[in-house]
Amino acid sequence: MYLPYRWRRRGLTLLELLVVTAIIGILLGLLLPAVQKAREAANRAQCMNNLRQVSLATQNLHDTNGKLPPTEGALPGMDLKNFGPITFWLLPYLELENIYKLALQNGVYNSGNADRTYVIKTYLCLSDPSLGNNQSPDGWALCSYAANALAFSESAYDTPGDPMTCYVHGPLVTPGNYSKKLYPLTTGGKKLPASFPDGLSNTIFWTEKYGICSPNGNGNDGGCQWASRFEPQTSPYIGFGVGNPGLAYGTNEPDEQGPVYGVAGYFQVQPVPWLGPGGCKPGVASTGHTGGIVAALGDGSVRACAKGMSPQTWWMAIVPDDRTPLPSDW
Repeated sequence: MYLPYRWRRRGLTLLELLVVTAIIGILLGLLLPAVQKAREAANRAQCMNNLRQVSLATQNLHDTNGKLPPTEGALPGMDLKNFGPITFWLLPYLELENIYKLALQNGVYNSGNADRTYVIKTYLCLSDPSLGNNQSPDGWALCSYAANALAFSESAYDTPGDPMTCYVHGPLVTPGNYSKKLYPLTTGGKKLPASFPDGLSNTIFWTEKYGICSPNGNGNDGGCQWASRFEPQTSPYIGFGVGNPGLAYGTNEPDEQGPVYGVAGYFQVQPVPWLGPGGCKPGVASTGHTGGIVAALGDGSVRACAKGMSPQTWWMAIVPDDRTPLPSDW
């Protein structure tokens, strides 16, 4: 049937098509930041919830044993042949007793005998960009959270009264010496709240650390693995300083030892690269969140520490016994 001209359909002209495409592009450009912001807010909320679970598990472990475990080593009262990081000893309190029991061989617990490939979702932060498939190239399951070694182990001041010089000292704990005696890192037994004169609400117990963080470009050599022990650069803690030539621990350059405490122990926000020199430092805390890092305190509360916080304030919150009020930017 013949339609009058005014009823005929006509297609869009090239100019109209370009205008419509431009408008869509502008709308998408306006929408994308909002979507990213919403996703980051959700990730941060999940991250904070994970740390609440870790904090609750820490308190339950303390209540069961009457004392806190060391950052790495054996539970208080256990033979020193038992060995693992605190993230291993928390497993029964995170409903992962089946993984925990796998580490028991010949009457001795060793986290290296557990299923170290097992990915524990509670230990992962969705904003950690280094996680990949959640395992190191060698298959060790990664972790996005690190214990404050000063809260769980024996710390000391290089300069009495100066919290910027306080950290957990060496020597390095090795497969050859760990069962012979206690070292600062393996000395635990602190009690809540008596061992924390600064107050549990003013002391960081847990914070974030990239799962892979390796200045030499090898994903096996730096980061955070929940079952790792004997190797500070891949173990789930911060605040342990030990002189060891060739150990890229507190620096972001390959094969260079650097300090991990005081101003040098300040957390990193979205360090780039996490594989390679000049970026992520495996000896300090690191976060994938944009505005700052998440930390769990000794009283079980969880808070965000803004990236504008001073390095001095951060480290004063790491040190549990300097008896100094925290500055206003806390």
